[in-house]
Amino acid sequence: MSLFAPKWKSENKEKAIKSVQKIVSNEKLLEAALQAPLYDVKAEAVKRITDDQILLRIIRAGLNEFSSLGSPEYNLDRLKRLAFERMSDEQMITEAALYIKPDNDRYIDKISDEKLLFRLAQKYYLPSAFRKISDNRKQIELAMHNNAYVEYVRLKRGEDWIRLGLKGLFPDKKTVSYAKQIILDGNEKGFVILKQYIQKHPQDFPADKLKELDELGKEYTGKELWVQTGLLGFFPLEKTAEYCREILDGGDLRGVDILLNAAKKHQNNISVVSNIIDPIIELYRKAKNEHNAGMLKRLQTIPEGEYGNHVDGDFHYCDYVDHEDKGVVRHFDVSGL
Repeated sequence: MSLFAPKWKSENKEKAIKSVQKIVSNEKLLEAALQAPLYDVKAEAVKRITDDQILLRIIRAGLNEFSSLGSPEYNLDRLKRLAFERMSDEQMITEAALYIKPDNDRYIDKISDEKLLFRLAQKYYLPSAFRKISDNRKQIELAMHNNAYVEYVRLKRGEDWIRLGLKGLFPDKKTVSYAKQIILDGNEKGFVILKQYIQKHPQDFPADKLKELDELGKEYTGKELWVQTGLLGFFPLEKTAEYCREILDGGDLRGVDILLNAAKKHQNNISVVSNIIDPIIELYRKAKNEHNAGMLKRLQTIPEGEYGNHVDGDFHYCDYVDHEDKGVVRHFDVSGL
């Protein structure tokens, strides 16, 4: 170190920190934060800075402005995080957050200006910012920009949520579930949303029954419309078991028929059929334990035959729905359903 160099440039940490603690100028503290060789000295300088604009300059600093013993990249990154945590002005916090994505969203607690919250929620997926925005139009605008926010509009269960669905802005993986909720609420727009989704994904649904699907909306509403949709085969395969469980929990045994129809349609896919059949196994065992003759008769219509991937990888013949062989309890022949 030069004879006339600032003491904060010393590699004696205690001496350098004491030097920084005597500095009152934010500009001088900025210089120490960027140029002191020791990280602890840099951190002490940042902690003493009282101007958020100066802290923002640290956050925007490049490696060419920074020197450090040890890894400059690592130390600069740590210093920027420290500078960000020290900020209190919500405008400056927003500018900093837009420049470098913070590690977590705790900083949102410091921001109340909805225009700033909107900017942040638009750039990043930030439910904490989205929820603090009281203007419904702004929330809808954000949901149109990023459909991950649709879930938070859904929680309000209002017309805004339904309009997003009609515009095709529901997340793909949740569209059918959202449409189901709207249908069960007795709103015909849910059926419109469902049909729009089916038209976008024709490969996943029975094309030969599209005309019948159109007719359902004219004849049924609410829960009955939803069950009839399932009976036609328009439940997504990965959701069929879940939706049928809900139908069966509501006391409607047509959930079994939907499951069996799906098993027949996908009979060549053992893993798929296994998942679909699981609820039937549960129903059978429950009916057997409760001596429910009506349910047992319905479930015993599943014929015997070749089905079931055993432990040894071979296929075997089995003659009953809860037959167990080598620990495997999935033995159904779907070829004759």
